[in-house]
Amino acid sequence: MTSNRLPILAAEIMRAHAEARQAAQMSIDKAMEAGEALIEAKSHLQHGEWLPWLKANCSGISERTIQLYMRLARHKDEVEAKKRNVADLTIRGAVAAITKAKSLILPIVGHVSVGVAETDAGWEEIWIAPDWQHDGYLYVTRVSTPNNTTELTEVVGTRRPVRQDFVEKTIAHLFDGQQVDMDWTDRAFPRWRWNCLLFDEAVEAVETMGPDDIQEITELIHDKPPSKAPLVITYMKCGTETEPSPFADLVFERMEVQL
Repeated sequence: MTSNRLPILAAEIMRAHAEARQAAQMSIDKAMEAGEALIEAKSHLQHGEWLPWLKANCSGISERTIQLYMRLARHKDEVEAKKRNVADLTIRGAVAAITKAKSLILPIVGHVSVGVAETDAGWEEIWIAPDWQHDGYLYVTRVSTPNNTTELTEVVGTRRPVRQDFVEKTIAHLFDGQQVDMDWTDRAFPRWRWNCLLFDEAVEAVETMGPDDIQEITELIHDKPPSKAPLVITYMKCGTETEPSPFADLVFERMEVQL
């Protein structure tokens, strides 16, 4: 026997579904609105004032969320185009739509290639940097940051540069043969005389730097002796202590370079 409740339930389902779609699109619109305001605010600040301003005025928003809002705002046209084709587009879907995954391209001297992948456990990164003196040789480093703030970020890499045709094999070795799909970016970065991510208190050194301290980073890379073994270091979160993010976010934010 057909229940008289079924037509009522069908109508409730369709109404709730329509409201869910509307809420999803509204969340994207508001995220972009926040991003546009953040971008404008940053344009009014001098070098070195951005992070203190955020801490004083946006302390309830994680640094990673702030970066996400700004990223969506910078790609507003692409997001709007995607919204027209996907009625129930979510913020995660919008981010995926503007993420242009790149194949690994080995960096030239004066640049680094950084691959970042978000996993259920946290974030995985690979840093590839050319040796300052020997063409065709590169340092390879894996940085693993867990979601759990009580755990440590693990940094493991090559103390000496490897030949470029061994880079992919080295990455596979660092991940114990597991496949990890990463979004790769190429960034200008001071030349490496050795693996600068494997010296003692590396994260603490980066945390104390301001956006104008590229020369200081250069001096550290040139002058700080590397550790004698792969190193496990404490992760120092920039902006908030409750939500970790990729180590690359911290480094490039310090250098005022957006990922």
